[in-house]
Amino acid sequence: MTDDAAALPADYRLVHTFVVTGRRALVWMNLVGVLVFLIGLAVVLAWRWLDEQLGRPLALPGLPRALPEWVYLPLALATLAAHEGLHGAAIRLLGHRPRFGAKLTRLVLYTTADVYFTRAEYLIVTLAPIVGLSAAGLAAMLLAPAGIASWPGILAA
Repeated sequence: MTDDAAALPADYRLVHTFVVTGRRALVWMNLVGVLVFLIGLAVVLAWRWLDEQLGRPLALPGLPRALPEWVYLPLALATLAAHEGLHGAAIRLLGHRPRFGAKLTRLVLYTTADVYFTRAEYLIVTLAPIVGLSAAGLAAMLLAPAGIASWPGILAA
């Protein structure tokens, strides 16, 4: 691997370039994102139902039964930051320096690196938030009181 993104390394073959700031790409990414969210939401609801059927055996006592409504917006924003942070952590684990940014006019947050990734590395960076946030959200659902147990899953979805 090289940190010089201007030229392909000698042992690489460019298969595809994906530019996420194009209007068409943004529309398709959002449509796919909504579909993935709905699938995730179905998993969360099934997980919650199963936990209820088992009598919520792992719920921690002493936690609040509900959260104030104003808490959910900062939690959603923190989830977005955690998502990008997990991309960055994966890039860092692969030995590269992540860069974070936002295109506010297009409502896009992003994490990138000035390197070419192999297919396996690209999959690691791409899937890190799905694996990390899903595991954290599903675990938090099991530990949270019944009144707020769905929210970590919804945020993870």
